Amino acid sequence: MKIILLSALLILLSSSCSFKKLYPVAGATVGGGVGALVGGPGGGALGAFAGAASGEVLKSEEEVKEAVAKVEALTTGDVQKMVELGLNEHKGWFQKTIDGIYDVLMLGALASVMYFIFQFWYGRHFVNKKLKTDNLK
Repeated sequence: MKIILLSALLILLSSSCSFKKLYPVAGATVGGGVGALVGGPGGGALGAFAGAASGEVLKSEEEVKEAVAKVEALTTGDVQKMVELGLNEHKGWFQKTIDGIYDVLMLGALASVMYFIFQFWYGRHFVNKKLKTDNLK
């Protein structure tokens, strides 16, 4: 499982693929799984269709936001914003890889914090449970 996760992460970083391109696939996967749990095979098909459709909407929503930002920069005459948008379009492979590594590090930090919080909570829960069982004996 770790090898699959690492290879998928490596492919995403090397291909300069953004997560918004994966919205339809993720939506279809989640929608199909939930639909299959709730309504069987028919529900799974309907859930996958709904998930893929919502993923396409989310993907196109990001493109619309980028276009709106360009239009706002053009209409207000904001030269600095136009230059910044142009630079974002022409980032090189190295800069995109560095940005991807920062994203992975942030996700890793978030996962570590959640893991430590869970361990702290479970430790307290376990100690309280142990004290209650010891007092009953």
